[in-house]
Amino acid sequence: MARLELRRLRNFLAVVEAGSISAAAVRLDIPQPALSRELRLLEESLGCQLLTRHRRGVVATASGEALLRQAADLLRRADSLEQSVRAAAGRVEGQLALGIIPTLAHGLAGRILENFQAQYPNVRIRVEESLSGHLIDMLERGSIDLAITYLAGRLRGMDSRLLLEESLHLVGAVGSSLAGGRGVSLKVALSQPMALPGPDHALRRLVETAARQSGSTLNNVIEVNSLALQMELATRGVAHTVLPLATVAAQLARGELFARPLANPAISRRLAIVVPRSRPLSAACVAMRKTWLETAPALIRSGNWPGASSLP
Repeated sequence: MARLELRRLRNFLAVVEAGSISAAAVRLDIPQPALSRELRLLEESLGCQLLTRHRRGVVATASGEALLRQAADLLRRADSLEQSVRAAAGRVEGQLALGIIPTLAHGLAGRILENFQAQYPNVRIRVEESLSGHLIDMLERGSIDLAITYLAGRLRGMDSRLLLEESLHLVGAVGSSLAGGRGVSLKVALSQPMALPGPDHALRRLVETAARQSGSTLNNVIEVNSLALQMELATRGVAHTVLPLATVAAQLARGELFARPLANPAISRRLAIVVPRSRPLSAACVAMRKTWLETAPALIRSGNWPGASSLP
């Protein structure tokens, strides 16, 4: 184990995640030849090939996959040890990888991260935006430390703390025939062209489940796995979409979109903070979780998280 330098393990993980040595070199801010040399020395120290090179980049070999599974956990534990010692001295610092779902990234996540950075300026944050299922996979692999994600049920091997509940709204152009008024039935909403993410997306599954319960059907759907494009299509009047209110708060304030809560049935989702049980939490991770648990309810109470309600 003495031959395995933590720096080289970090570089190896970065290359596998990036899928190419050149992309990883940019992310790590080191020259590509130096990174290639580090990888070669790591392979020599272990006596096996860890990566297969091809025209589009690199992929891990069977030996590389075996190293990948344990290296991520080893590095997290090393970081946690270092941060715990510093936290005992009253300092919270180090690296932290946070995963968030796209609708949250375009909502109030920035404000909460601003609060965290002001309180813990020595923590280096990396934010990954992805779908709920992908974020859980990243937690299991050790690619991120914690995730703020939609929670549909119990997650095996994960510690989940409910954060809030958000109601979902029909969103569309202000000139739409459905603009104005309060709630709108799901059946009426789905009679219009809809821009929705693909079936793998948790929000799409929520809409499909509610549609079956109400006897409605999703007939005219433009499948769009881009939140920005969903909102653009809604703004142009090409289609309506379904989103949390906070995600489109800025567009509503500018008069670019309308939003009406869905009814018969109403649709809502629960957001949770998720961490893996298998790894100790670093001081930075504990601080980030505490910031979300304290700031989100405060934003709801002040009316700055529209469409959300606190959970008991």
